Amino acid sequence: MTSRATNPAGRPRRHLRPVVIGAAALAGGTALAACGSSAGTSNGAAGSPGTTLTIQGGNGGNTIQTDFNPFQVATLAATSGTDMLYLPLEGYDSLTGQYTPFLATGEDVVSARQVDFTLRSGVKWSDGKPVTTADVEFTFGLLKKFPALDTTGVGQVLQSVSASGNTLVFTLKTADSQIAPDLAQVPIVPAAAWSAVSNPVTSVNADPSVTDGPYQLENASLVKVVYRKNPSYYGIAQMTNAPDTVTVLPQEPGAAEVLDLEKGVFDWNADNDADRGGLATDWVAKDPAANHYWLPASALVTLYLNLAKAPFNDLRFRQALDYGINRTAVSLHANVSGYESAVSQTGLLPSDDNLVPASVPGGGNVTYDPAKAKQILLSDGYHYSGGKLIGSNGQPVTFTLQTIQGFVDWLGEAEEIAAELGTLGISVQVSQVQLSSGVSSIFSGEYDTAIYFSGSSPVPYANYQALLASYLTAPVGQPARGNYERLNSAQADGLLTQIASTTSTAAQDAAIGSLVSEVYNSVPVIELTIQPGWFEYSTKNYTGWPDAANPYANPGAVLAHLEIIPRLRAA
Repeated sequence: MTSRATNPAGRPRRHLRPVVIGAAALAGGTALAACGSSAGTSNGAAGSPGTTLTIQGGNGGNTIQTDFNPFQVATLAATSGTDMLYLPLEGYDSLTGQYTPFLATGEDVVSARQVDFTLRSGVKWSDGKPVTTADVEFTFGLLKKFPALDTTGVGQVLQSVSASGNTLVFTLKTADSQIAPDLAQVPIVPAAAWSAVSNPVTSVNADPSVTDGPYQLENASLVKVVYRKNPSYYGIAQMTNAPDTVTVLPQEPGAAEVLDLEKGVFDWNADNDADRGGLATDWVAKDPAANHYWLPASALVTLYLNLAKAPFNDLRFRQALDYGINRTAVSLHANVSGYESAVSQTGLLPSDDNLVPASVPGGGNVTYDPAKAKQILLSDGYHYSGGKLIGSNGQPVTFTLQTIQGFVDWLGEAEEIAAELGTLGISVQVSQVQLSSGVSSIFSGEYDTAIYFSGSSPVPYANYQALLASYLTAPVGQPARGNYERLNSAQADGLLTQIASTTSTAAQDAAIGSLVSEVYNSVPVIELTIQPGWFEYSTKNYTGWPDAANPYANPGAVLAHLEIIPRLRAA
């Protein structure tokens, strides 16, 4: 039950354009807690109706990172609540694909090279000055001037932002029909205040006194951050019964997180107690009327194969591995409670299974077949000696499988994979590494095989772009912005370009079907299990939480606090 970072480019977007973020920043955590955020060693209990909502925060240690720079995605979740300070144009629910209007009242994808937003009238900064189109133009100018702030990569394709009355016109350098959610979710900052910041990349924005979100920073320390309702917020009239304050207390790895979950220290938890009795026992049973959990499928857990190395650059060898891994067994070793179920070899989240072409066998589900795996290997020039698989170079086949230290579910998966491939005569050494070094080696291609995230967007194009686009990868030794397996496929690149260049859903879906076939047949990676968004909440003090019946927000998203907390109501 260790805190886990996810998706270094940030979570809630349709068009995921991965970027390189420093390994140190990644250690701070991002939106989606994979193995679950660790509950803090706080004293007291959860908040009370109409007063304080108590949530988890911090870096998985004893302190909270007091960084309120809204552009640093890795620190948003680590600080927990920074997303409530600065409004974006719109929110985007990564589970339903629906927008939530904030500074903008709507969006219009005019063409593959133009997106328009209508700015809401009457919104003010906390210093009383109006939020204007100039603030939006300034903010996107910052992203173009300081690429390190551009965590979704919109600056790479944005030609200009102009205003005509309350209409903001975003013109793109190249066609990109999927970019609207990326543009919508950029936090807008006040031009008057931020133009005085000499280096917005390194600024921690310690005193965010001019904001426009539903909450303002009241005080912050390494052990507690408190936000209070912003009386200038344009929607304050609808927040009468929402929490007056939001208190963020630090997380801490170890047994304390389980105990705090069981004691109800937090109103909002993000814990995975797969190594305990399960959430039904450790959480719901403690107060069945109030304690609930919802674990939406938020991403995929993927076995990355380094295609720049032998034997992974051999298609037949990859296909043998695909048949030689029992995904059902792998999922059970990740989580005995069944929270992390096996997935198909398509690169799609289960909600998009309708896009799998009929030509793909079994809907993309690969049946475990070690005999077939051995047959493929033998036909590919491998042979056996003393139970070991021997390559054409005369050497036993052996490689390292990297996972992140402390991620108990991933360790379980890695050990099961090693055991299964061992029956094929392949020697697999499981290596546990620190988060920062592990992510760095994946980005730079300095690994054999590694378990990491993929598929964290609700729209398949984003996931396939991140997984397959050759223009996102880099030579071994240099950090890639995506395509960490280092695939070079003209077929995949061409299909991605087709999707970006059209606004026709039918044409996009047809190209997606071809990408499904590409992933299934060429096995650039091996998809393993679902990565749930860990979310436990109590209705004892507040109601209005999202759940499977009303998935209005993804609780693991970077903008989750902004989307959820203002909608809560005192019980």
